[in-house]
Amino acid sequence: MQMPTIAGRGIRLGLTLKLVLVADMALNMFILYVIAFALPTMQRNVLHEIEKGTEQQAEVAWSILQYNYQFETSGLATRYEAQERALVEITSVAPGSGQQGDFWVYDYQPV
Repeated sequence: MQMPTIAGRGIRLGLTLKLVLVADMALNMFILYVIAFALPTMQRNVLHEIEKGTEQQAEVAWSILQYNYQFETSGLATRYEAQERALVEITSVAPGSGQQGDFWVYDYQPV
């Protein structure tokens, strides 16, 4: 094996420097792996979990609306009472104000 040279002079790399270079290469390969594969995978997983949570919250809200609609159509409550009851139930199920996944309930009445 030929020794590396600079301006015709031989360069001797000590054992410590060689170990540092190998460790640096390993660290760089790990960083590249994290940037190229691990972070995108984690991001996809987090987004998938958020989508599932939002879908479940929407299903719960829809079930509450359907139940209260049946309550109204059966004559056990007026439309106003059923809507108020549904609003209270949805509000109790929805996360706190300002958090991701909040529900917006429109009543088509100007404020």
